[in-house]
Amino acid sequence: MPLSETHPVTDIVLATDMDARCDRALLRAFALARRWNARLHIALVVAGEPRPSWDDARIAHRAAEDVAALAQGAVADVSWRVVVRTAPVSDAICDVAEATGAQLIVTGAALNEMLGKSRPGQIIAALIRTAKAPVLIAKRPVGDDYRALIAPTDFSDVSEDAIARGVALFPDSALTILHAYRLPFSAFLGEQHKKDIVETAMQQTVGFVHRLGDRLDFPQPPSILLEEGNPDSLLHSVTTEQPFDLTVLGVHGAFDLDRHGGDLAGRLLLASACDVLAVPARGAE
Repeated sequence: MPLSETHPVTDIVLATDMDARCDRALLRAFALARRWNARLHIALVVAGEPRPSWDDARIAHRAAEDVAALAQGAVADVSWRVVVRTAPVSDAICDVAEATGAQLIVTGAALNEMLGKSRPGQIIAALIRTAKAPVLIAKRPVGDDYRALIAPTDFSDVSEDAIARGVALFPDSALTILHAYRLPFSAFLGEQHKKDIVETAMQQTVGFVHRLGDRLDFPQPPSILLEEGNPDSLLHSVTTEQPFDLTVLGVHGAFDLDRHGGDLAGRLLLASACDVLAVPARGAE
C-alpha cells in the first residue's frame, strides 16, 4: 500500500488486551501517531459471543478511560478511538486494520497472553501471518525515536522489501545490515578456505547493499555487520550490547514463533532485544 511522501502513515492500529504491561506498545503507538499526525485506532478484542452495540459502547468507554489514564499526557494532539471486537483475535485486529486502511499495526509482548496463557506466542504469530500491514512489536520502554535500525538479511527479495519499508517509515534512522555466515566443519578448514568464505560473504553483503541503494535514496549509507554464527544468537548479542532501537524483519506466510522448531524469522523476532518491525512479504498484501 502506498506511503505518503509527507507522512508515511496516516492510520495506526494498536492491538491490545489492556493488560497491565500494555503500556509500552500503547505509548509507542501514541508517539508514532503524533510523529506522523496519524489517526490511532485502539483495537480491543474480548472473548465471548457477539454483544449488543450498547455493550460494546460501554466496554469502549471504560477502555478509553483506562487508555487515557495509562497514556497520561501522550494523548494530547493525537486523534484516537477505541474499537471493540470479538475473538478470534488476529482476524479481528486485521479486520480493523483493513477497514481503517492502517499502514501499521502496533502491539506488545502482553499480546502473547491474550485470551489465556496456555498458548504463548501463537496469537502474535497468527497476527503477523494474517496482517497485510507491517506489525511493530514493542519490547522496550518508550524512549527516543527509532534512531538506529538493524536488519538481518539472507539477501532475499522478502528481506529487501522489508528493509525498504523500514527505511520508508524511518528515513532519518541509521541502518545496519547484519549478515551471519557459517564456517562448516571449521576445524577441518584451512585458513585460506576460511578467508575465501568470509570474502564471499562480504561480497554478497556489499552487493545486496548496492542493490538496496539502486532502489532507495539513503540519507546515509548503511553500515555492514558481518559475523560468523547463528543469525538469532548474533542478533540477540548485537541488540543487547549495542544501541539499536528497532530490528527490521521480512516474514512470509509460514511464520511461526517457536523458539526451537519455528522458522528463522520467528526465532529472530524472539531473539531481538529491541523492538521489532515484522514486514509481510509482498504476496501477503
